[in-house]
Amino acid sequence: MPKLPENRKEREFELLNKDSWNRGSLVKQKPFHRPRNLKLPKKPIGILLVAVIVLGGLYIFVQKYYPDLLKPKAPIQTEAKDFEYPVDINKISYPSDVLKEKFLANFKSASLEKDSDKRYKLLEENFIMLRGFYTASSGYDYRVQLEAFTDYMKKNFPKQVEINKNLYNYLCIDKQCGEVKSPNEIVTIAAEIAKEDAINSQVKEAVLRNFDAAGLNEKDQSANFYLSAYSMLISEARRTKDADVKVTTTKLYDFIVKSFPDIKIPDDLKL
Repeated sequence: MPKLPENRKEREFELLNKDSWNRGSLVKQKPFHRPRNLKLPKKPIGILLVAVIVLGGLYIFVQKYYPDLLKPKAPIQTEAKDFEYPVDINKISYPSDVLKEKFLANFKSASLEKDSDKRYKLLEENFIMLRGFYTASSGYDYRVQLEAFTDYMKKNFPKQVEINKNLYNYLCIDKQCGEVKSPNEIVTIAAEIAKEDAINSQVKEAVLRNFDAAGLNEKDQSANFYLSAYSMLISEARRTKDADVKVTTTKLYDFIVKSFPDIKIPDDLKL
């Protein structure tokens, strides 16, 4: 094989080590060397400047599109304050010993509970029970205690009360609230119920209380009281099969349908 001339070998060596131009770029490179314009800043101040620019841009982006993320959040209440009874437990007439025992047990557990949310749940259960006492009896004394309980809960648990505000917006249903104003149809029906011996005495009392509660409140708030009275009365009409009770029940049904056309009484509550 013929040998290459010595001067040809020298030219090949020079080509391998000669400065080259990177295609698509104006950066002159040496073989096996990093381009000069890609060198990172050596001084820490350069790195710090880049970090400030990046963080500043991120802050502006979050402030513009997600402002709620930058708002300070209210501290979560985890530890309850020293316990105080919201009502005078000695002035409450309990409907039964079982309810009294449960009511007092909840208060005792609440007094020992240090977690605010857990304490609220125990007190809320008692509030619901006391509201039930008032609804079932329309007793003025219950309302006094219920109002004190409401003020206590709003003061000590404002966040929870706001979430469950419908629970604390109850209607006044005892006669000390004001004057009972009932429609003439209800006055007539109430008189018939009062003299009807076939109706259970406790049911009769509950029906008449619902009539009074309806008459103490605005029309849009009274519908539920009339419906409650009707459901109790129709149960008595079915139980007794008394003709007079059925007639009175039908009168109450006709009154509800006429006065509250938006309310549809289920078929199982019709005679």
